[in-house]
Amino acid sequence: SVTLPQGLTVIPYEAFGWCPLIKEIKLPSSITHIGEKAFYGCKKLTEMRVPDGILTLEVATFEYCANLTKVVLPSKLEKIANYAFHNCKALKEIQIPETVTEIGIGAFQYCAGLTELTLPDGLQTIAESAFEGCSGLARLVIPDGVQSVGSNAFHSTNAQLCCSMGSRAAEVLSRRGYDFYTETWKLRYTFDSDKQVNGLRAERYLGSDAAVTLPEGTTLIGGSAFKDCAFITSVTLPEK
Repeated sequence: SVTLPQGLTVIPYEAFGWCPLIKEIKLPSSITHIGEKAFYGCKKLTEMRVPDGILTLEVATFEYCANLTKVVLPSKLEKIANYAFHNCKALKEIQIPETVTEIGIGAFQYCAGLTELTLPDGLQTIAESAFEGCSGLARLVIPDGVQSVGSNAFHSTNAQLCCSMGSRAAEVLSRRGYDFYTETWKLRYTFDSDKQVNGLRAERYLGSDAAVTLPEGTTLIGGSAFKDCAFITSVTLPEK
């Protein structure tokens, strides 16, 4: 167990990198910067509270902390940098503050222990492979205002990516080849040769109403859209 003294402001690059015996590190509130890979490979570390003075969680801060289960992030955090929690396979409890606008490349890649996660409404960027391999996630609400989703951001997650039809998030997810989910539909936007939205594909009906109305703007109906929906008595198609 390590307790750092009050008044310390900086934890430098790889300060505790590959310290496999450390189980606990207590950081003082005076800390304002934690360097890249500061706790990289601390395999016995189980919990961590990051001081409130930290605005950016730097590259690979907790990468390969195999037994890290809980992290408390600072309330004013703005960015979770590349690979910050990469391969933290035991991570189960983390709340991303509302102030976070960017989640970097591979930030939570292979965090298979995550079963629930809430993304902040102000999130703008979800980078490449950010949640790849988070196989424990069954459902993830993507804030409607998300402007950018990187390639493979949700590869091998199997999570339902939920957002509002017509939102920027729905469009960027579709551009990356992901379906998006509303309360009653699994959907995906289609694009023309100029990469402009030209339609909406209704992939699957998820509701329970017997009388179904397809979403406005639907141009294609997937081959399994109404599979196992013997209870449906009527389907209303969009006028245009």
